[in-house]
Amino acid sequence: MKVAKIIPIYKSKSKTDFGNYRPISLLPSVSKILEKIVHSRLYKYCEMQNILSPNQFGFRPKHSTTDAIANFYSHLINSRANNLSTLAVFLDLSKAFDTIDHNILITKLDFYGIRGIALEWFRNYLANRKQFVCYSNIHSGLQGMRCGVPQGSVLGPLLFILYINDLPNVLTHSKCILFADDTTIYISSNDLKYLRYSVEHDLDALSDWFCANKLSLNISKTNFLLFRSKHVSKNSDIANLVMAGESMERVECTKFLGIYIDDKLEWGCHIDHIAKKISSGCYVIRTAKHILSYITSITALYILIYHMAILFGDRPINIVSIN
Repeated sequence: MKVAKIIPIYKSKSKTDFGNYRPISLLPSVSKILEKIVHSRLYKYCEMQNILSPNQFGFRPKHSTTDAIANFYSHLINSRANNLSTLAVFLDLSKAFDTIDHNILITKLDFYGIRGIALEWFRNYLANRKQFVCYSNIHSGLQGMRCGVPQGSVLGPLLFILYINDLPNVLTHSKCILFADDTTIYISSNDLKYLRYSVEHDLDALSDWFCANKLSLNISKTNFLLFRSKHVSKNSDIANLVMAGESMERVECTKFLGIYIDDKLEWGCHIDHIAKKISSGCYVIRTAKHILSYITSITALYILIYHMAILFGDRPINIVSIN
């Protein structure tokens, strides 16, 4: 019940580069049944005790990326209506699920009131786990797992959000939105100097928190956006931010929980991205139209295109031109 079978799935580019494969972890079905029971009880306990941060939108029933995006977007709109600028930093954690320290996780579970036999169960659940790789029907030897929550498990995501549950507590000035390991901090003001000072102060606190919790930030993929108020002087600006002695990139558009958001809130970036995806889907269907029935083509349309096309509103897809 503690042995995982790892199957590498090719993603793109060179097949000889191990970094271009995604490891998929397969666990025994019996272990997942047991985990589902424990997950149900643990989550009910967290809800009863109001343990989970309201800033966390990931891996929770009745919470989704839509809720997180609406929360953030509403803040931006309200700030702009009040003539405030907003500085937002989009943090990228490196392999967060795989670097969870088991001892720290057990300490946090104890802090949240999971003690006695229940805590010993979780300690045993995490200890002495093993995995092996299977590729082309060839198996590697067993290797121990010294850190991280089990990939492909039922309990893993809940244990992870409990692990980072106290992250918002270190922020003095900024607000944050968490979706699993996707972390965004933001603050609004009419003073750009105050924005920069406040965010860099909180970034330093976050850097200390990451070190204490043995998590690492991928600074090269971390960036920030400045949503300027119309009343801010054009001579005032924030060219860069510094975290732990490293400078992060300012961008005009970035990906946030599946959508592309730009610093003018005009959605041009996102529409271009969706248009390219729709164009690719149309090409696939048009190329295969000679071997597909009309019904199959319509099914492919809904799978590849329709759920994206509805974002255009008054520019619907012409089904006849595709078929």
